[in-house]
Amino acid sequence: ALQLQSFLTIALAAWLLGDRPSGFQVGGALLALSGIGVVAANLGGDVSAQGLAAVILAALAWACGNLIAKRLGKVNMFALVVWASLVVPLPMFGLSLLLEGPARIAGSVAGMGWSAVASIAYLVYPTTLLGFAVWNRLLNLYPVASVAPLTLLVPVFGMASSVMVLQENLQTWKVAAFLFVILGLCVNQFGTRLYAGIRGARI
Repeated sequence: ALQLQSFLTIALAAWLLGDRPSGFQVGGALLALSGIGVVAANLGGDVSAQGLAAVILAALAWACGNLIAKRLGKVNMFALVVWASLVVPLPMFGLSLLLEGPARIAGSVAGMGWSAVASIAYLVYPTTLLGFAVWNRLLNLYPVASVAPLTLLVPVFGMASSVMVLQENLQTWKVAAFLFVILGLCVNQFGTRLYAGIRGARI
């Protein structure tokens, strides 16, 4: 559901910024989304209406952030992500204090091992700071419809990693999801140029 941000970003960019996608970009993104649909259909699990609504709102917030990055122009994206990250700790700590209480927070901190510290460091530095700096830079340089669908690779890499690292089974539906996403992204990225090349060759 969070990957709906791709289409929300494309729609908002077309509406607010005049950054209109080509037919190949839309078609390729929809084809890639069908791969995510295969994943959703096979994972199962119970989803509450409130939880789904919260995730969709998160996708909308991500899409709005993408548009802000697109409109900022030539700024230091790494510095932007670093400074923007300072907004998060205080309200999140306040919510944790309110909902979980000081005793549970203290217990969590006391029980942290090296694996937890390494996981946090991985999420903070290469994933968040570097990852979003590169992401925002790509949005700044290229059409939104070319960049936003790339996040549809996230579930693909997640499932591929589970097969390689955790030795989970590679079911047929996972292969089908991979193929839909990769094919869709190829159409999104290269469809217009390939069509122009074929048309030019015929002329």
